[in-house]
Amino acid sequence: MTTCRLLLTLLFLGTVVCYSKPPATIVVDDTEGMYTGTWEESTRQPALVGNGYRHDGNTGKGEKTARFTAKIPETGEYEVRVIYSATNNRVTNVPVTIPTSRNGGE
Repeated sequence: MTTCRLLLTLLFLGTVVCYSKPPATIVVDDTEGMYTGTWEESTRQPALVGNGYRHDGNTGKGEKTARFTAKIPETGEYEVRVIYSATNNRVTNVPVTIPTSRNGGE
């Protein structure tokens, strides 16, 4: 079982990057996420990773989820980052949960 230690979280549902020691980087982009509810794909803002990103279309607040699962090669401590485009139409209170072996996650 792998442990991820949360060092930095920027709130958005876009891209998750886990890494232990550079340059070994694990990237999970929005195309690999599992979504509940209807999400819109967009390229209006420049993509930080991949070709675009997803957003909730300003509907269904609190009813939608996005789950990103990284394939971690070995047990250890990892830095987890959530990358997003900071624009004036982004909320600042999106809940983000990082399950680890320490908090009951897998």
